[in-house]
Amino acid sequence: IPDPEPLPEVLAMSREISEQVREALQQLPVSQREVIVLHLMEDFSFDEIAQSIEVPLNTAKSRYRRGLLTLRTLLTP
Repeated sequence: IPDPEPLPEVLAMSREISEQVREALQQLPVSQREVIVLHLMEDFSFDEIAQSIEVPLNTAKSRYRRGLLTLRTLLTP
C-alpha cells in the first residue's frame, strides 16, 4: 500500500517555494499585491475585486498583470 503522505524532501521544497513566493509578494506595491491575493487566494473575480477596492475593472486587471510580471521577474533565478 503506497504511503499517501508526501516525502519529507517534497514537503521541504514546497515550504521553501511558498516562502519565496511570500517574500516576492511582499516586494510588490500594495495595490498589485491586494489584487493578486484576492484573485488567486480568495478566488475573487475581477469584477468583485474592482468593486471591493473601488477601482475600474481595467485598473484591477492591469494591476494584476503588472504584479504577475513583477513576480515572475523576482522569482526567476
